[in-house]
Amino acid sequence: MNIKIWDKESNLKNLDKEVWFKSYPRSKTDTLVLVDNSDVYFLEDIKSQGFKGDSDIAIVEAFLKKQEEDRLKLEQEQKEKEQQEKTENEKLKEQIKNMQLEHSLAMAELIEKVEKDKVDLSAAIAEVIEMQINGGTV
Repeated sequence: MNIKIWDKESNLKNLDKEVWFKSYPRSKTDTLVLVDNSDVYFLEDIKSQGFKGDSDIAIVEAFLKKQEEDRLKLEQEQKEKEQQEKTENEKLKEQIKNMQLEHSLAMAELIEKVEKDKVDLSAAIAEVIEMQINGGTV
């Protein structure tokens, strides 16, 4: 990790100080910190968050370490959340599958009962017809 605390005089990233002042007007009064030639912070903001150290570099390192810890913690929480959602989805899929099986079984039982009732009804009709033929009355 490359940390540069700008002295407001020297070129930073081969850019004249006026370019930095124009891009970051606050850098005229506050201490600009460049990390890895891309991230810009102000030392005063870092200190106001309670970060301390033996030097300005140590303060920035403590801040960056905390940021990395927070990022890793958030990443771990996200993985745990995704795993929990995956587990819940699998449970829901299993419940749906069980419900579908129960539904299929209930439908098969209902069809079987309807078919039995049809047979019983056909037998009753045949009996009535036979009684009418043999006795003339129902």
